[in-house]
Amino acid sequence: MVLCFAVAAMAAADGPDPLKIKPNQTMAGGDSHIHAPLVRQITSQSNWAELWNIHKGVQALVNDKGDITYPNAPKPPEVDFTKNQVLVVFGGKLPNVLAYEYAKTYARDDVAVVQLTQKFAPATADETIYYPFILLVVPKESVKIEIQLDSIAKDGTHFWMKIASYPVPKAG
Repeated sequence: MVLCFAVAAMAAADGPDPLKIKPNQTMAGGDSHIHAPLVRQITSQSNWAELWNIHKGVQALVNDKGDITYPNAPKPPEVDFTKNQVLVVFGGKLPNVLAYEYAKTYARDDVAVVQLTQKFAPATADETIYYPFILLVVPKESVKIEIQLDSIAKDGTHFWMKIASYPVPKAG
């Protein structure tokens, strides 16, 4: 009976692990050309390239067949989508929020909960407008993902607000 338990424990250790959903690359800032809130899980090169072009403000052209192209578009950062996925958070138009920062990942049941914080600009008399974002390249694990943002209630207390939830990514 002890042997069966040990084998089961080893099999569980080799299975999907929510704690592996930690970024191996991040990019963050306050100058995105995506001016509306947007949260996505990117699992393919074509979706990544399209999102990157919009984020960078590359002009899209539509031909007479309705095909969208991005002439003169720079290549997006390399991502191996056989092993990784990209979690993206764009905040839209926000005063004094310079960017988002990765805080931590923790496991809640079989879900990887990714927590982000806001990086604020120094206080000034005028509110500077930014378009904050964070791009997280994380391993493609067979686990559900939830993204939470550290937020402040009207009474000044901090709480974690769920801003996205994703199913297990498809293989391939």
